[in-house]
Amino acid sequence: MRPWIEQRTAALDPENPDAVRSDPRNAAPVGDVPDVPWGPEAPETHARRRYERRRIDALLDVLTDRQRDILHLRVVHGMSTAETAAVLHITPGAVRLGQHRALSRLRVALTRPAGEPITCRGTVVPLDARRRDATRPA
Repeated sequence: MRPWIEQRTAALDPENPDAVRSDPRNAAPVGDVPDVPWGPEAPETHARRRYERRRIDALLDVLTDRQRDILHLRVVHGMSTAETAAVLHITPGAVRLGQHRALSRLRVALTRPAGEPITCRGTVVPLDARRRDATRPA
């Protein structure tokens, strides 16, 4: 092994073809750098969707499990009041009342800024998606 000074000198020697350095005279011009393909959506769109999803999850955390189930069956699956009542083993009146209370809670939650706690009948419920992850089974 050569001493480090010899290695350094050899690397800087302009006559050495194995020298590890860049010569600006040999640099090739680079054209315009193409835009990076981001796939179906841009990073900003992905970030916005993720924020909106977290906000929706936080809003749904305001609801009880029964209210969440009622809204899921009624809105997502498009079930009637009678069908929802049959699935949940409750009366159609309980479905209508549960849906009304769920929508009222969501309406109150939507009027608050993101992250501000919501008080529903004396219970403070934080609008935080981490709460959902900590309390719901995976």
